[in-house]
Amino acid sequence: PLLWLLRDPAEAIPHLRREAAAVGIDLDEAAVFSGRVPFEDHIQVKSRCDIALDTLRYNSHGTAADILWAGVPLVSLPGEGMAARLASALLIAIGFPSLVARTQEDYLDLAVALGTHPSRLHNLRKEIREARGKWAMHDLAGWARRFSD
Repeated sequence: PLLWLLRDPAEAIPHLRREAAAVGIDLDEAAVFSGRVPFEDHIQVKSRCDIALDTLRYNSHGTAADILWAGVPLVSLPGEGMAARLASALLIAIGFPSLVARTQEDYLDLAVALGTHPSRLHNLRKEIREARGKWAMHDLAGWARRFSD
């Protein structure tokens, strides 16, 4: 599937199906709708993704952190407001500024490049998994030390 979506609220699903059908996408083939799952299962599902593409006007906030923790590259493009820059800021903070596009064309080029070069994608996934234990956002002792100084 292309999309893994929460089926809540259920009233949204017919609208999503209609909008997808209008652009030639069959959600029965392209999407999985699921309920809420335990966090470990949530991360495992995300780890099955090849690449995550951030939304442009309102970035993935907690989802960005989850997808990166799952070892999945996230392609992002910062926008105007804070809500449109959060995932890009996260990528820069954890040492992956190469996943932050500068233009919409750059965003598309980066996504296509990762999707069409399996060895590059494999290496990037490995780098993300290996780096995640070093991210400052998971260094609670370091945070507490800096906070108390």
